[in-house]
Amino acid sequence: MEIGTIIRELRAERGLTQEQLAEQIGVTAQAVSKWENGAGLPDISQIVPLARAFAVSTDVLFDTRDEPNDAARLAEYEKRERIWVDEARANGASYEEIAEKYIAFAREGVREFPRNYEILLRLASTLKSYGDKPEQFREALSIAERIISECKDERLVKNANWFRSFVLDKIGERELAFEAANGLDYAFQCREAVITQLIADEHFKGNSVHKDIAMLRDCVRAFEFQVNTALGIIRGVEAKLGIVNDDELLALLNLQEQIIRLYLSWDAVDDGVDDTLSGHNSREQNEENLVRILERKSLL
Repeated sequence: MEIGTIIRELRAERGLTQEQLAEQIGVTAQAVSKWENGAGLPDISQIVPLARAFAVSTDVLFDTRDEPNDAARLAEYEKRERIWVDEARANGASYEEIAEKYIAFAREGVREFPRNYEILLRLASTLKSYGDKPEQFREALSIAERIISECKDERLVKNANWFRSFVLDKIGERELAFEAANGLDYAFQCREAVITQLIADEHFKGNSVHKDIAMLRDCVRAFEFQVNTALGIIRGVEAKLGIVNDDELLALLNLQEQIIRLYLSWDAVDDGVDDTLSGHNSREQNEENLVRILERKSLL
């Protein structure tokens, strides 16, 4: 990778403008722009100041490190993080302290492995989860978009696209967030949907799928969270925002009925495991809720 590209990437990762970087190393913003566009190269005397500004070694600027596949160093980095997390929990660290340290650890990882996309995505995720400033969310968005445009690992690109939707919403770009979300895979293309269909195909062939029941329940649990979230939204709309007319009320009641019937169908599955998948309610509570919904629908 050309040094100008590396400078541009490192600058973007750290949320610096060309002017801010130029001021730190004692050159003009025009000089930085020329480097990044391949129209010029930094003088040898500027390499060390650049490395200091980015908190990386000079061999990172010259792209001579073998960091993406250095399993031993990656393992050591992750071990340091685990040790700190254990110590922080044991010492009763505050949320703010944990957030600050998580971000620091993620940045340390990027400094050590600047073109490891797994580490980059971890930094973006950390900024989204623990950050509290608009510039942190924008940095997270920049990282996600870089992964989408550069990374060849399809799994990481999918994760970055998924992640990008949430970050766009964080910075107030709600329409773009929905646009990004609509570009993601449909639910029936996800892992849980495919596994469920594979088990169903085997069942309809007349073969035993008893050994697959535990896997099937894991798939159901993955969907249950989304169903619970949807039900909570529906109830919140009805309780807090009010209903404009009977048609809107009927639409909400129909959706609630559909979800509760889904819960009841999950409970009806006897797989020998003594637990239920019924949201936050027991089967009896769900049956009572269903009766109330049907009564309300009958009055419309």
